Amino acid sequence: MWIIAFLLLFVLVFLLLDAYAIIPKAHYGVRLILGRRISKMSGVGRFFFGKGVCDEGLRLKIPFLEKIELFPYELATIPIDVKVFSSDKLEITVQGSVQFRPDKELLEKIYAEMSENAIKVGLVDAVEYELGNIAGSKEGDVFIQSREELGNLINCVLRLKVPPHYEPHKYSTQEDLYCENGEIQPEKRIEFYKINKKKIREMLDGEAQEVTLRSPIEERYGFDIVTFALARVDFSAATKKALEEKRQAEARADIMPEKIKMMQLLGDKGLTPEQANNASDVMLGKAAPRQVHSFEFEGLEGLKGLIQINQSK
Repeated sequence: MWIIAFLLLFVLVFLLLDAYAIIPKAHYGVRLILGRRISKMSGVGRFFFGKGVCDEGLRLKIPFLEKIELFPYELATIPIDVKVFSSDKLEITVQGSVQFRPDKELLEKIYAEMSENAIKVGLVDAVEYELGNIAGSKEGDVFIQSREELGNLINCVLRLKVPPHYEPHKYSTQEDLYCENGEIQPEKRIEFYKINKKKIREMLDGEAQEVTLRSPIEERYGFDIVTFALARVDFSAATKKALEEKRQAEARADIMPEKIKMMQLLGDKGLTPEQANNASDVMLGKAAPRQVHSFEFEGLEGLKGLIQINQSK
């Protein structure tokens, strides 16, 4: 008999060891019965096994049949990096980051099925769509100078159920900014967000206190977006290079008539064409590091002095 009693005690202890789980701090637990979330069970099964999401602390479970999958609810960060084109065909880079956490009410049914990559792609696409509409109606300089308005707009798109530019009558009476359907025209949205900055900031601050007011993207991916932090709005590296080359070409074009005039005057003073070219570069601040000679020069609107002529060896 004692052998049977020992075996029963062993089985009981063995079962008890798997009859509970500890949900660590800053985590949710999602119950799985034979690998299946309770939210996907029938009404009877869900009623029998109870609630599918567990808060932190000690939780009882069915030994060996039930597992608890953990999800951290501290803030997670996803970088956002999008490129859009302005109306003058300049490529602009917009960089920032989204801070979010799982929405407890949507955790079991939606968030648990989402990969980090799916979430990132969805966020990037949402930001790129909104900014692309605006950038295409603005010149590059104007778009870049509207950093604060762009940050507020992206926060509204990601966090509010209906962004202000889709129901502007709640924020402004400036109907000249509206489209025929009552929305704000894309080319007027920066102006709208600038004029109504205070009201829009108050709306965003209120949203942070009410997680049930979900935006469409929050409902789609099952998370709560806390904020979007805009870090940088600037021309892309390729655009900066092209603009610099254009600037240098324009500068050379502006200087060329003056250089020709100087070369003619220096040629009249007895310099060879190469010496005249180098001397004119010196006077215009464009000398190259070559062999240096000296030449007394007087002329060119009264300028008199010692010019260093760079001459190739």
